[in-house]
Amino acid sequence: MSIAAPRLEEGNYLGKIISQRFVESAKKHTIGFVLSFIPLCRLDQREVPLEKVQRDAFLWITNETWDRVQHHLEDLGYAGDDFDGVNPDIEGFHSFSGVEAEFRCKHKVSETDGQTYETWDLSSVERKAEGPLQTGPLQQINAAQEERRRK
Repeated sequence: MSIAAPRLEEGNYLGKIISQRFVESAKKHTIGFVLSFIPLCRLDQREVPLEKVQRDAFLWITNETWDRVQHHLEDLGYAGDDFDGVNPDIEGFHSFSGVEAEFRCKHKVSETDGQTYETWDLSSVERKAEGPLQTGPLQQINAAQEERRRK
């Protein structure tokens, strides 16, 4: 979720996850994993109260970001081998609801309307994927992950 006229400054925040879902981008049809959360405090200003407004952190899953996204999910307590295990449409999925994590807020100026928006991501060390991914949705990403594990 992007919010026009940012309410929070850029920086790192502690947030409590309230839900999760998969989405597909309209332009490139990239699969994304979304963590909806409530920011609890800015990490360098823990005593300053924040408005309890839901934010969304988008983790786009591509060839280049697959390992980073998997690492983020492991940091949050997920031990599964593929993304099906965090899919809320599948019975018995791993829920991140209630988990507290560090989120990073950045501001981005829209190319279409010129407004400044908040964008959110999980704070973590970045990793790069190895090897090519098959094209297509989530199941093909999971198949590519399985292929890399066999090597």
